[in-house]
Amino acid sequence: MSTQPRHTGRCLRQLLGLLLILSALSTLNAFYPFSYLGWTGHFQFHLLIASILSLLLFRIPRVRAAFWRPIRVQLLFCVTGFTHFLIVAAALAPLTQPDLVEPIPIRLGWFNAQWNPDALDLVLGLFTDEDVDFFGIAEVPFDFHNGNPRLANWPHLAYSPSHQLLLASRTPLESTRLPRAGWPTMIKTATTIQGRSIHLHGAHLSIPFSSNHKRQFERLPQMLAKEHKSTQAKSASLAMGDFNSTPWVQEFADLQQSGWRDTRRGHWPTPTWGPFGHFWVGLPIDQMLISGPLRCLNFRVGPDCLSDHKPLLVDLELGRPRREYTIGQN
Repeated sequence: MSTQPRHTGRCLRQLLGLLLILSALSTLNAFYPFSYLGWTGHFQFHLLIASILSLLLFRIPRVRAAFWRPIRVQLLFCVTGFTHFLIVAAALAPLTQPDLVEPIPIRLGWFNAQWNPDALDLVLGLFTDEDVDFFGIAEVPFDFHNGNPRLANWPHLAYSPSHQLLLASRTPLESTRLPRAGWPTMIKTATTIQGRSIHLHGAHLSIPFSSNHKRQFERLPQMLAKEHKSTQAKSASLAMGDFNSTPWVQEFADLQQSGWRDTRRGHWPTPTWGPFGHFWVGLPIDQMLISGPLRCLNFRVGPDCLSDHKPLLVDLELGRPRREYTIGQN
């Protein structure tokens, strides 16, 4: 036997072995995140695809010949692939919508502009064409309000220069409120549509690699749970932003356990962020959560707008609740 096949077989065994280790770490960190390895839990969908491709590799005779007992390796990939599938499917299971009385249609948008004026101009054009009622933008350029005529479509703004967060609305907004120091980066306001109040939150959390991310996600459910409890009976609430978190990790599940509903449920996990704009290897880390008498009609990820993020477009109905919602039941 030549050294080339031996070297190829050894490299293949090492590669697939590393993939199995990463799959195990990812599954563990989806439920019990470690401070420095918690980021691995966000790659459930990628590892599901990798497990399927690895199983297909074993259809090649040379690949099977590189392993002493290939059936055991195939079985391991079946287990890891099925585990990743269950985690992704559970996080994206369709959400039964609440019954509403006299619902009002509204359309919302979200975007991370990465401080790029050209990206801001493109997304404002998109939001204009899509007839968006409210939108939020993170990493908004500091001079965004100078000379951009498209902003005239949303004359009511809530802006925090220190947080680089903007909320814009066609209807008048209440005064902007900011969290105290050390809490998640978020601005909060409210508006009224045809006599119905809706509370708006815009958030931009730290990246998963930072120690701040874990602290922020420990506090965010507290903030939103308090908001959900205080407004659930009286008005609707909406939290949108760059959460730097995918739907299939425990920290994001904690948000939904506090009473919020993920508008992405029932939709394909299209990436909203991609490294250097390469969205095919990206992650769905931009989110929109709803609470109270709101019903999600449609969830879309918009086109590339010259940022490392893509915009979100979500169609909702605002009304009065008739019965409580449930997950996975009709």
